[in-house]
Amino acid sequence: TGFSFDATQVQKLELELEVDRYFLCEALLRAPPKLAASTASSGLGASTMQRTPGGGGLTSPSRGGRGQKKAAPDSLNVVGAYYMCDFGFIALGQSARKRLEIHNCCNELVTMTIDKKLLKENGFLLEPENVKPLSSGKSTVLNITATKPKEEPEGVQELEWDLPVRGGPIYKVQLKADFVLPDVILSHETIDFGKILVGQKKRVTVEFKNDKMVPVEWTYIEPKDRYGKPVDAAFSLTPSSGVLMPKEKRFVVASFTPKLAQQYTGSLQLKLRDNPQRKQMQVFGRGEVLRLEVRPGTNFDLGPVMPNSGGHSLPFSLWNPTDYAIEVYSVDFDTKYLEEEKVLTEYDGYAAGLTEMPIRFVGDGTWKKV
Repeated sequence: TGFSFDATQVQKLELELEVDRYFLCEALLRAPPKLAASTASSGLGASTMQRTPGGGGLTSPSRGGRGQKKAAPDSLNVVGAYYMCDFGFIALGQSARKRLEIHNCCNELVTMTIDKKLLKENGFLLEPENVKPLSSGKSTVLNITATKPKEEPEGVQELEWDLPVRGGPIYKVQLKADFVLPDVILSHETIDFGKILVGQKKRVTVEFKNDKMVPVEWTYIEPKDRYGKPVDAAFSLTPSSGVLMPKEKRFVVASFTPKLAQQYTGSLQLKLRDNPQRKQMQVFGRGEVLRLEVRPGTNFDLGPVMPNSGGHSLPFSLWNPTDYAIEVYSVDFDTKYLEEEKVLTEYDGYAAGLTEMPIRFVGDGTWKKV
């Protein structure tokens, strides 16, 4: 608690240097005598790579190497340390960058040979392009970027990168990036809303799940006409966009609001960022209307009527050919209807001329909210 940030960083660097020195000594003890003697006479120690603040992904050396590759010219065939630089999970088409700091802890000028072509062929880019020799006690920063086109297949991209020091040991850095194609799993691929009355709306809850290890950003593609203007579609999705974190689930609502008495067929299409393939749900529904039939007809001739007489009357019947119960009233003489119409004109809960209320059944009065 008594150390400042800079002091803590110095302690970490000294610890890294000591680990590298110890590991290099063990490697030299296992090396052939001539190689160990030539290394000792050169006076070269080990440079070290360390994690920088905010960089992450670069771990301390380990003893479990992956085998040695052919050393670069003027380099000793001795591995000074092993490091792991893990970029984690990356969405295809995106890139991630790690910051590597290299410190020269020996008394000689250190020159590194970097095979940038090999890095590029394996999907890793290095900045700066030219690495200058390091004086004793000096440091330099390398920025490594992992990238992969979105057209390529997903999977692990890995390279054992040899960083040879001229006249000194080889440092092995394991570069690893796991590229993932963002995707969404839909609980429904087909939704049949069935029969819905015109003027009513039916909703179906759909679960979106992100089973990948990268966030996925999705957007509902609203249908448009030939001129690119939004159309008043019978099907909709709410909310129309969102972001799902890895392993996250979220519920969205698909709605069907028929405008006419007809069959409706469509699709709800989703656009996923960094995924060229669209997701879609096939949707079906049928709009129906309430109707009555007056029998025997809609025209009645009552004939002449004398004043002060009992008048004439003709019977008629109403027949409901639909599958729904219908409440019949007179728009001219039903006082409750007239009162309700007046209340609805004074209601202030409309949005763009519309409002949503629970479905009323036969015998229900005016909505309490109104």
